[in-house]
Amino acid sequence: MRVLVVSSEPLNPDDTLGSTFELSQAKLLSKLYDVAILSVSEAVPIKQRLGAALKRRLAEPSGGYLKGLFQTGADFFKHVFGYREVRIHVIEGIAVYEGISSRLTSETEFSAELKNWLAAARAAFLKYREARGSPDLVHAHGRFLKAGVFALENRKAARIPYIYTEHSSFFQRGWAPKIAQQTLLDVIRGAAVYSAVSRSLAKSVEAFLGTAVRKPEILPNVVDPAFERNPADFPSAPPFVFIQVASLDVNKGVDLLLRAFAKAFGTGPACTLTICGDGPMRSELQALAESLGISSAVRFAGKLTKDDVRRQIDNAHALVLSSRIETFGVVLIEALARGRPVIATRCGGPEDIVEAHNGILVDCDNVPQLADALQRMTRDAATYDRDGIRQVALRRYGAAAFLERMQPIYQHALAGGVVTLSA
Repeated sequence: MRVLVVSSEPLNPDDTLGSTFELSQAKLLSKLYDVAILSVSEAVPIKQRLGAALKRRLAEPSGGYLKGLFQTGADFFKHVFGYREVRIHVIEGIAVYEGISSRLTSETEFSAELKNWLAAARAAFLKYREARGSPDLVHAHGRFLKAGVFALENRKAARIPYIYTEHSSFFQRGWAPKIAQQTLLDVIRGAAVYSAVSRSLAKSVEAFLGTAVRKPEILPNVVDPAFERNPADFPSAPPFVFIQVASLDVNKGVDLLLRAFAKAFGTGPACTLTICGDGPMRSELQALAESLGISSAVRFAGKLTKDDVRRQIDNAHALVLSSRIETFGVVLIEALARGRPVIATRCGGPEDIVEAHNGILVDCDNVPQLADALQRMTRDAATYDRDGIRQVALRRYGAAAFLERMQPIYQHALAGGVVTLSA
C-alpha cells in the first residue's frame, strides 16, 4: 500500500525540525507500507527576489540594464503564472517531495497564502505520482490546515481517502482566522478518520468551529526510535541537573523557568539547568540569567541534533517544560522514554502525559508553583521508578504501540469507515 504523508510545514535537508513529527511517523510506517512525504517550503517573495536580481544585473557592464529588465520581467511572469519548483530529497531513508511556493509579496492573508501553498503542493504531487503512482491513502497533518485542504481536494478529484490529524496551536492561541471555519469543517467531514494529538487540542478545535463536529480519535505523537535505546545510568548528584529542550521564544516560557530556578535555588551550586535549543529570545534570556545571578548555573547548549538531545537528557535528572501553550509536548515523552521524571505546565497537551508516577504538573505562568516543583523534584527524584516510567512511556508512545494503533486506522480508512479506538 502506498501512503503519502502530507505535512503543513517545510521539510528539507536544511530544515527537519518543522516536520519532525511527520518524519518520525513516516519512518515507522515505512516498515509496513510504501511511504513518502509531501511538503511545501516558501521561497523568498517574488518582488524581493526579483528586486535583488535586477540590482545585481544593473551593476553588470554595458548592456546589463536592458538584459536585467528583460530577464527580471521573464522571471516575474514565470512565477506569477504558475511556475513551481519541486525538489526531491531522501531524509533518514524517506523520500520527500518538496514544493517551493512562490509568492508575489510577503502578505499573510489566509486565502492567498493557502492558494499559493496548494499550487506548490500540486506540483510536488505530480512529481510524486510520476515516480510512484497514485497513493492509496493520504495522511494529512494540519499545522495550520493546509495539508488537510490538499487532502480534501485530492479526495474530491481522485477519490483518494485521507486521514486528518490536527496539531496546530493556532486554536489555543486564538490565531486561527474565522474565514477558515468552513474550510476546516469540510476537511474534518471529508476525512475517513479525523484525529487530534491531545484532548485539549480537540476541545479547542470544536470551540473554534462553534458547532458540533464528529468525535475525534486522540492519536498522540510517537517517540522517535532514537529515544527507545537503552538509557544511560542515572547520573550522580550533586549537582542535580535539570534540562529544558525548547525553541527560545515567548511561548516556551524559558523566562518563567529562569525566574523559578533563581527563586528555588538562588546562586547556589547544588543544581544546574541545561537549555537546549535556539531562537529569537536567546540573547534576552542569557541577559535575564545574568541579571538573576544564575548564569554560572545555566548553560545554553544551542540547537542540537536528535542524538545530542538524547545524550543531554541522559546526563540530566529531570526535564522541565514551562510552555504557555502546547498541543502535545514531544520532549516530555522523549524524557520519559529515557526514564527521567518531568515537570510540565498545564498548557494543553501535557495534561494527557504527566501523571503522579512520572512527574509534576503546575499552572501556566506561575513562577512560585514552578519553583516549588523544582525543589520537590530535587528531593523526590530518587523515589520515582525510572524503569517503570520508561516502560509505561514506551507502551503508550513507542514505535510498536504506534504501529499497532495505526494499522486498524489505515485499514478502516481504506474501507471508507471510521475506527473508534479504545481508551
